[in-house]
Amino acid sequence: MITPTFRALTLGMIAGASSAGNATAQNIFQEVLPPPRLASNSPEPNQQTLETLLPLTRPLLIPTDSASGPIAYFGPDRLQSKLTTFANHALAEVAQGWCDIPIEIPVTPLHVTLLKEGASGQATMTFDRGKMSSASVVANADEARMFGVIKHEMTHIVIRARCGLNLPRWFDEGTASLAEGEETLENFRRSLVTNYLVNGRGISFQALLTMTEPPTGDVTVPFYAQATTLLKFLREQAPGTTLTEKQHYLIRFILSVMHDGASMEAYQSNVRAYFGYPKVSALQSAWLEWLARER
Repeated sequence: MITPTFRALTLGMIAGASSAGNATAQNIFQEVLPPPRLASNSPEPNQQTLETLLPLTRPLLIPTDSASGPIAYFGPDRLQSKLTTFANHALAEVAQGWCDIPIEIPVTPLHVTLLKEGASGQATMTFDRGKMSSASVVANADEARMFGVIKHEMTHIVIRARCGLNLPRWFDEGTASLAEGEETLENFRRSLVTNYLVNGRGISFQALLTMTEPPTGDVTVPFYAQATTLLKFLREQAPGTTLTEKQHYLIRFILSVMHDGASMEAYQSNVRAYFGYPKVSALQSAWLEWLARER
């Protein structure tokens, strides 16, 4: 039951992400013209600067054994030590890489089902008065792909623990998919080259940035692909000398968007303040240009 002080959220993982390059985007939005080259995308002088990074406290420290950390494992006995240790490390790695302040993660049951092929996952969280009060993960995959599924779902938990229940879906799914590694990113990039650059069709940034419900049907793969590659593009654009500094900057950006209502007007002003693009359409053009170079 959803009340003003107690709300639940369930996030899934795109099944069979390694085959994303074979999916076809549904033509539900506008045709996309070749992107113009921007003269400059340097942030404006009055943009927010990185604050002093705070030390991270338990449970964000990497555990020294399989019993450490907040993971409660349910699954095949022979994988318990390996997967519990990995899940705790994943939580710590993501938290230390993305969270600009210490966060609290509740004890997290991890339910593992070993499959012969395929992969899917689900993270379920509840929030009480804006704070995460419980979290659990279901991971279904073959042994080789189980690690990517677990890291994807653990990323959902960390990012939501930092940003809250109303985090925009594209940012949430983009960070989780980036955590899976380069193979997933490459599959998504290949899909976008086919559907966006060759066929000139995809999801508009207005629809992408403001989507609140889980994508379904033919929109699913384009949504994940655009969210993931956009996040990687913004991470490259962010100021900072380390990956952690860049990711902390992205957290501040999305929190500012959320503070302003997560509307298109909020994105317009924050894209300008944090990344120097005059409006979202200029960001979309720059992303398309970057995607073409990556091709």
